[in-house]
Amino acid sequence: MPASRLALVTGAGAGLAKGIALRLAERGDRIALTYRTGGTPPDATLALVRPHDADALAVAADFSRFEAAAEVVRTIEATRGPIDVLVHAVGPIVVKRFARANPGDYRAMVEANLGSAVALAFAVLPGMRERCYGRIVFFGMNGSSVTQPARGMTLYGAAKSGVVAFARALALEEASSGISVNI
Repeated sequence: MPASRLALVTGAGAGLAKGIALRLAERGDRIALTYRTGGTPPDATLALVRPHDADALAVAADFSRFEAAAEVVRTIEATRGPIDVLVHAVGPIVVKRFARANPGDYRAMVEANLGSAVALAFAVLPGMRERCYGRIVFFGMNGSSVTQPARGMTLYGAAKSGVVAFARALALEEASSGISVNI
């Protein structure tokens, strides 16, 4: 069994998740990351991470599909082994007042923010429970932990508040299995 932990960082083709993947690699974790098909390619992130983890793996994923989480986890675990750490930084944002929003905007916010968090939890938690170890970090948004309203963020704020509630309840349920869940 490898000495270092395997960390999956979603959405690490760019931005904050790219920096998180690098920092985890620098501390000695093995890295698997996802990037959005048709989005920022993972090349720059892999170039930064591979000096610390030559076998770093990038997997294309569309987390608006619930099934994508299980597919990604299966692919990564078949190649690199069990996932010990999940940092889920994926989640689209629609900035639009509710009067201009439509059911498609609602589905995009809920399915790709809250739905992807739930799907990834279903995918990684059985192995974490079996090993009595796991670390999960979900991304919320400013104000989502206290239901802080913001104009134009009606649907996004609702989805991220759901992620916060999910993470808090999951943390209570999984603590006895040696798994921490944070937002």
